[in-house]
Amino acid sequence: MKLSFARFQIALVGSLAALAAAAVALNGVALTPSFYFEVKMSSSTAGTGQIFYNIGRGISEHDSVRLPVGSGKSSAVYRFPLPEADYRALRFDPLNHGNSNIVISYARIVDAHTHERTVRDFLPSDITAIRDISHFEVSGSKIKLSLGPADNDSNLMISQLSPIPLHATPSGRLLFATRTFLLYFLLLSAAGTLLLKLSSFLKRPLKRPLVWAGAVFAACLIYCIWAGAIGWNDAIGGPAGFRQTQTAITCFYMLRQPLMLAYETPVLGPPWAIPIEFPLYQWIVVFVVRLFSAPLDQAGRLVSFSFFLITLVPTYFLLGAFRVARPHRLLFLSVIAVSPFYIFWARDFMIETTALGLSVAYLASAVLYAEQRAKSLIVLACICGTLAALVKITTFAIFVIPVAFFLTKDLLQRPFRLPRWPVIRQQFVNLVLSVGIPLAVAMSWTHYADQVKGQNSLGYYLTSSHVMTRRWVFGTAAQRLSVDTWHTILAHTPYLLTYDKYFWIACVLALIITRRRWKEVGACLILYLAVPFVFTNLYFVHEYYMCANGIFLLGAVGFCIVSILETPGGQKAGFAAVLVTALLAAADHRSVYAPRQRENNHALASYVKEYLKGTDPDSVIIYLGFDWSPVWPYDSERRALMIPGWGSTDSDVRKALANLRGYKIGGVIATGHSSYPLDSLIKNMKALGLDTSNVRLVNDRTFSHS
Repeated sequence: MKLSFARFQIALVGSLAALAAAAVALNGVALTPSFYFEVKMSSSTAGTGQIFYNIGRGISEHDSVRLPVGSGKSSAVYRFPLPEADYRALRFDPLNHGNSNIVISYARIVDAHTHERTVRDFLPSDITAIRDISHFEVSGSKIKLSLGPADNDSNLMISQLSPIPLHATPSGRLLFATRTFLLYFLLLSAAGTLLLKLSSFLKRPLKRPLVWAGAVFAACLIYCIWAGAIGWNDAIGGPAGFRQTQTAITCFYMLRQPLMLAYETPVLGPPWAIPIEFPLYQWIVVFVVRLFSAPLDQAGRLVSFSFFLITLVPTYFLLGAFRVARPHRLLFLSVIAVSPFYIFWARDFMIETTALGLSVAYLASAVLYAEQRAKSLIVLACICGTLAALVKITTFAIFVIPVAFFLTKDLLQRPFRLPRWPVIRQQFVNLVLSVGIPLAVAMSWTHYADQVKGQNSLGYYLTSSHVMTRRWVFGTAAQRLSVDTWHTILAHTPYLLTYDKYFWIACVLALIITRRRWKEVGACLILYLAVPFVFTNLYFVHEYYMCANGIFLLGAVGFCIVSILETPGGQKAGFAAVLVTALLAAADHRSVYAPRQRENNHALASYVKEYLKGTDPDSVIIYLGFDWSPVWPYDSERRALMIPGWGSTDSDVRKALANLRGYKIGGVIATGHSSYPLDSLIKNMKALGLDTSNVRLVNDRTFSHS
């Protein structure tokens, strides 16, 4: 078959891009260090840091690497490249002069070829001061150094009992080369194609809008996956570490027991079951771990991120019901895909995106049923709605409003006419299937979960009927009407795309000028604001709750861009608007969320394991002053009785301690921030015959060791 000149050009561009990308990938594998010594620290004065390594030749200047160290109160991450070898010892010189205060947050060795995998974490106990350090203090997982005026050659020795082998594996090299090749191939081939078609594009812009829209969407999707992969192999923690580890510890114990509805979250003492949400997400995570032998943290991230990507599918069909052209739908989805907020939170070990994906599928099924009247769609809406309500009722609640509207909109048409009985009956059946059944099933689950939680003396406070729970979920009338409350809630809005105020002004101007899609934009804004008005305290306290309603604000932006695209002659401006949105979102992700993704949560996890390694794995640890955050119980892989502030009456504590009879007590860990006195806890434990021989204190809310 004869190859046309145009196709020959495309093939040539692709071949050259592949050759260039292969050259870059091979060069990268050959020249890029496989391993780095990574240290996060702050210094009051600027200077030079240096790492010395003993790989069989002793400590020498030849076997060392220098990097400049900046000054300031905030910590920075410094990465010293390390050659492949067997390491016997490391010496770190944090600064080449004296008269400075230094705080080292963590130190570790990372494998750059496998998504920054941590090869070895160094605990404070592994690090000793050997020279020119006036003051050396360990505070939890941090090390504080004071260098005097004469401390011009400060040395820290990092010792290990056995050599550390640092050798890149063939699979690691292949993964790095493949990742580099694909990145450069896509960029070079896209750039070459654009240059090739530039002249014809300028003459007849966007002759094939679906192809161009598909290319933009593919690029945004690739970026979304790449950005989400930053810090993928890190331990869970950081922002919302409380909520992440609460879900993760549930999965941890599910892997060791048969799956059941009364699943264990062993943080409030026995009986260990305190079910909150229906465990659909947790079951899927457990299935992935068992099927692929995947690490639990990464399996949780994978399931959560996958549900976010799956959310784009029903959104595409939903836009079709709003008569949005196919190319415009892809551009609309591109806006969602590049959201810094969703990229960050979708990679966390939480149920949020599972509830979101099911809720969007629920809405899409209901809206498509209103258009097509296919019975399978209303059944699908019933199924998706039921699952969404079970997973997270506060997310499902947002979507009930538009679902009910679209299923009854025929009754609201003008001029108003009294509908016939068959029409009323059909509408009633639709509402029962799409709203009534999901709500009834969710209420049944809540009733069952309340019964199980009520058996725990502290879990009783978490039941839906308890006044504390109601206040925590809904807030108060004063809070709902407070300007400060709404300032805090709305301050999260820029996280969805960008902090650039001119972008948001441009969206408003686009709507005013085009005078299109204003109904859709208005509805999205109302839904975005309505839910925080109901669940005020949840949105006030937790940033991640915006996972539920943030998609509506992104929808408002998407419809603003669609209004430009649908304006005669607005194709180029619409495409430009999408590209500008993507660039602004990427810039904000780089400055706001990427640093948070790169934070080393392994440091705390390693510290907790080291702190509790002497305790029996089957023992129960009692925590005081930690609220009921499962970070320590999850990292230590031990069951816990945590005395929260809301369950610290003497009667409640005595009941919770009495339930520990027959269990081995691994120890008591307390901070100075508990509303319940440590002395009273020890007294009650002794009265019940519980072991009080291992009592430890930590000095602050960050769980630092005193």
